[in-house]
Amino acid sequence: MNDVKLRWQVIEDNGGGLHLAVLEDGRCIYYGHGYEHNEDGLRADVQALREGQHPIRDGWGMPVDVDDPQAAYDNITRYEYGWAVVADDEGIYYDRMGAAAQRVFGTGAYDGWKIRTGFLAGNLFAESGDDLGVYDVDASAARYAEMCREALESSFPGAEVEVPYERRASGATPIPLQTLVTDHEGVHYRPGDYGRGGRIAERVEEVCGEVWESWEWVVYEDAR
Repeated sequence: MNDVKLRWQVIEDNGGGLHLAVLEDGRCIYYGHGYEHNEDGLRADVQALREGQHPIRDGWGMPVDVDDPQAAYDNITRYEYGWAVVADDEGIYYDRMGAAAQRVFGTGAYDGWKIRTGFLAGNLFAESGDDLGVYDVDASAARYAEMCREALESSFPGAEVEVPYERRASGATPIPLQTLVTDHEGVHYRPGDYGRGGRIAERVEEVCGEVWESWEWVVYEDAR
């Protein structure tokens, strides 16, 4: 009896292709591709893996052009860009998905979840070192909140998202504005907490950080 837990990854490439890699002891033992043309097949294979099937022992067939699953896996993952793990044995990552993966895994996976993350408007420009007179701070804060909300709703489809903030305030973020994620059973999670909720809370902060780094939320004062 093999006690090694299989790891698996569903990969979506930037051309909309869907791939499934199954790893045992860190080595890829099964590699399938072309699932964008066989969405039901991918759903069935993922479900079989969740139920404990083993591709080798259970006789799964690989595509005829895959002689070496490890080489096929290495070929797609050796580049930094052009692919993303959209699901694996630990979770499903809707914020990374393109249209093909969304057709397989659906949307609305976060129905019943609540996400709240806020900020103090004065902190938005704390690291800029610029004269705040060139910015419309209130308008920038409103745009930043809206962009964060839209990004979070896209990353966590189905979740109820709230992005509160305080105008003309800066310093340490008060507890009511700190990131809080609540699951459908009412359990609260913050960044660093264990489990799925804690991972979601950490990703919430990453998403808002990416919005901030874009600098697209900045509104400049009208030239006088």
